[in-house]
Amino acid sequence: MKKERTEKGIEHGLMEEISNSVPDTGYKNLSEKNRKEMIERRKKDLELISGTYQNLKNQETGKWEGWYAEYPGVSMKNFRLLHGHTYTIPRGLAKKINNMKVPKRSGLTDGQGNMLNVEGHFEQTHQFVGALD
Repeated sequence: MKKERTEKGIEHGLMEEISNSVPDTGYKNLSEKNRKEMIERRKKDLELISGTYQNLKNQETGKWEGWYAEYPGVSMKNFRLLHGHTYTIPRGLAKKINNMKVPKRSGLTDGQGNMLNVEGHFEQTHQFVGALD
């Protein structure tokens, strides 16, 4: 994946990639059963999948921006995903995006003008639609 530009000149996609200083030890400190599970999870999470990013709150200018660096020895990647665009990203990043929830706003403010959340209620704002399984 590479950096792309919209018609308005906004850069998106893979913005930056840097090496990871944490060495890959092959999970040698784990039990044999857990080591096999982690190696399999890592392999599946790093597999590239294609899909479309959707911002469920703001289709005009909605975006997700952040780093993906889940495993030792694998380079850290900074992504900027814009609503409605198709990307090829690691499966683990797609899962991370889909699992993100934000507190639901009540519409009320406190004495300082800060928006209050509805206690215990969360909403999904970001979604990556693709073959996650």
